[in-house]
Amino acid sequence: MYDLLYNSPMTEVWKSRGYVPHSEIPGATQFLTWRLHDAIDPALWEVWRQMYSGDESALQIWREAEKQLDQHGGNAYFRRPELAHRVMEAIFRRHGEQYEIHAAVVMPNHVHLVVTLRDGIELSSFVRQIKGATSREINQILGRTGPLWQADYFDRLIRSSGHLARCVRYIHWNPVKAKLAAHPSWYPHSTAYSIWTEKVHPPEFSAPEG
Repeated sequence: MYDLLYNSPMTEVWKSRGYVPHSEIPGATQFLTWRLHDAIDPALWEVWRQMYSGDESALQIWREAEKQLDQHGGNAYFRRPELAHRVMEAIFRRHGEQYEIHAAVVMPNHVHLVVTLRDGIELSSFVRQIKGATSREINQILGRTGPLWQADYFDRLIRSSGHLARCVRYIHWNPVKAKLAAHPSWYPHSTAYSIWTEKVHPPEFSAPEG
């Protein structure tokens, strides 16, 4: 397990690609969300982009986006279990080497995860790596061309152990809130599901029962 580095103003670097700016902090733990390209109406996305004026507005935008995403708009390709599974596999491909995944879920049209990056691994590179690999593979399966994912992503720094716990809980309960499962452990494309829980918390390190 890596040590969690919470937000430090001394190490924060902001990057922007013309959307909401992103925070690049070496070794930081971050909550990430990205979506399929057609999950949200582009006109609505443009309204939100123009609303952005700092952390407070970013949180408001994120909440509005979540409401839209949980309606499963667009093609929602990840209703197909085999496609959602491939995204989870891509997320964990370099887990324990370049980064540590604390929680993740693949919803029908978007992804949430909490990750700690190793020093030298940039957040933008991490996201691009997963998007690139899954875009090629899934487009081939679907027999389609063109963008699969949105061009950008939301990120939020994890600022404390309590914040981390809340984000992990949010991720695990998202399928229940969206009426996709009756309990987090029953949704197969989440780290609350047994095969992925074991990757985040290997059995040999689990607390003993009783």
